[in-house]
Amino acid sequence: HLARLLDEEPRTAAAKISEINAQLAALLDASPLPIFSLDAEGRIATWNPAAERGLGQTPAAVLGRPLAGLAEPAG
Repeated sequence: HLARLLDEEPRTAAAKISEINAQLAALLDASPLPIFSLDAEGRIATWNPAAERGLGQTPAAVLGRPLAGLAEPAG
């Protein structure tokens, strides 16, 4: 699908990518399972509501922090 998006007009491709991102965000938000992602440096990039409930940390407290830093207080 990505190859096809790259062949389309930039506005059309951008709209489709935006739609896919919205669908993924809805899926992450609705999941009963904790889901998070890391960036290339190992810092937390996404954190869904189930991760917040299950791990007791808000997105504001964890986003941008290294995964290993979850055991340490924010500050």
